[in-house]
Amino acid sequence: MISFLVEHRAELWLRLGEHVGLTALSVGLAVALGVPLGVLARRRPRLEGLVLGAAGILQTVPSLAMLAFLMVLLAALPALPLVGRVRSIGVPPALIALTLYAMLPIIRNVVAGLRGVPEASLEAADGLGMTPRQRLRLVELPLALPVILAGVRTAAVIGVGVATLSAFIGAGGLGEFINRGLYLSQNRLILLGAVPAAWLALLLDQALAWGEAALMAGPAASPARRRARNAFALALLPALAGGAALALAPAESAQAALAPVAVRAAFTGEFIERPDGLAGLQAAYGLRFPDVRDMDESLMYRALAQNAVDVISVYSTDGRLDAFGVRLLADDKGYFPPYEAAAVIREDALRRWPGAPAALGRLSGRLDDATMRRLNYEVDEKKRAPEKVAREFLESLGLLGRAPRARDGRPVVVASKAFTEGVLLGHMMALLLESDGIPVKRRFNLGGTMIVSNALKAGEIDAYAEYTGTALTAILGLPSTPDRARAFSTVAEAYPERFASRWLAPFGFNNSYALGVRAAEAERRGWRTIGDLKRPAK
Repeated sequence: MISFLVEHRAELWLRLGEHVGLTALSVGLAVALGVPLGVLARRRPRLEGLVLGAAGILQTVPSLAMLAFLMVLLAALPALPLVGRVRSIGVPPALIALTLYAMLPIIRNVVAGLRGVPEASLEAADGLGMTPRQRLRLVELPLALPVILAGVRTAAVIGVGVATLSAFIGAGGLGEFINRGLYLSQNRLILLGAVPAAWLALLLDQALAWGEAALMAGPAASPARRRARNAFALALLPALAGGAALALAPAESAQAALAPVAVRAAFTGEFIERPDGLAGLQAAYGLRFPDVRDMDESLMYRALAQNAVDVISVYSTDGRLDAFGVRLLADDKGYFPPYEAAAVIREDALRRWPGAPAALGRLSGRLDDATMRRLNYEVDEKKRAPEKVAREFLESLGLLGRAPRARDGRPVVVASKAFTEGVLLGHMMALLLESDGIPVKRRFNLGGTMIVSNALKAGEIDAYAEYTGTALTAILGLPSTPDRARAFSTVAEAYPERFASRWLAPFGFNNSYALGVRAAEAERRGWRTIGDLKRPAK
């Protein structure tokens, strides 16, 4: 665990800083907007219900739905005076969402605090001839401040929690570790994001509680301040000790020797953590990406198009490459292994349905790279249903006959990973089996590589499409090889013993990992290969 923390140390500091920044800025904006709104609502009783009701409705909107709505809204906005176009991914929508969620407790507590100001204090202020503005500034707000600060305290704790979801739209923060861990089924990554986030919420809560106690008056004030100070110290000291220990741990010399490249990168969580992904790529090319965002595939393309990032991880058969003007950088060191796709099916499913290999075998060798890219484009860009695209393709090749009545027996559970190509291949496999009368149960979009492979090993699924390079390095943990035949034979020999499963003949295409850049940027900076990224920016 220590080596894992040291390995992720630099990124942990970066994500923690992003998380604190998002939370602090959003709470600050919420205070700047919420306090005047609360004062206005208190001054005009007819507006109080409207303002609190609107803030309450915003609070009930699910966080992911709010982020998705704001992304669509910002993308539709024209260029604004002074600021230009507002990016629809990353920090802007996350900051707006966090600010909106922080508004309710602040507005509510401002109204409650002003309502609780003693009538005698108000009469005394009027007797001294204060104007309404003076009375608010010198009497009402100071007396209401402890209640208002309690609202800020609540908003800050809520902000820390909601900020973890901002990672879904590329805004950074500790949520990147949580998302990555969920996708890869790695508890260590989940804890790496969840524990610091929980501790950060605790620290903010105790710090603001200390601030509340400092505003107290009377005989109970001194003991309350002492308790609040001790509680804050109790939360702070372990965090400081852990941070110091992590900072003083020796760095990996190999990582420190890598040359940083002046590009902004966005990669999927799986690519960042896989052995055939980011770490190995950096070591092979002697470079290091200092600014990396963990993003969903669809967001990466939009981020690249909006000039929010410079390089992304892509699949060579992705249908969005041409649509977004993405150029693939040549793997001049031959780092990425072959990624031939093939059906993997459990032995007990083959015993139940001996005709399954023949049914699935009709697809072997029928898909080349160009065809797979075209099919992915139909789904990703034309927004067509994957099952319909898969059916049309199989029918065009005459691979589907009149499906006989499904025979009785336990169905074959066909699964897929959570990306377009995997779902398309899953539908093709299911349709071919059903065409031969074999009953099928579909379980698509399960998640990342390790989630699906673990489900196969546990017998929760029977078949899915896997890639030789992925199985070789990420699942089996074996050395990479550029030889396609050797990669296939290695995984085919290992799977019967490790997973009680069999690899069928490949479908025919090789969907390799690659790095993609904007075509115009590649021309401007002379990028042709991955190694060219080390060139200084012009």
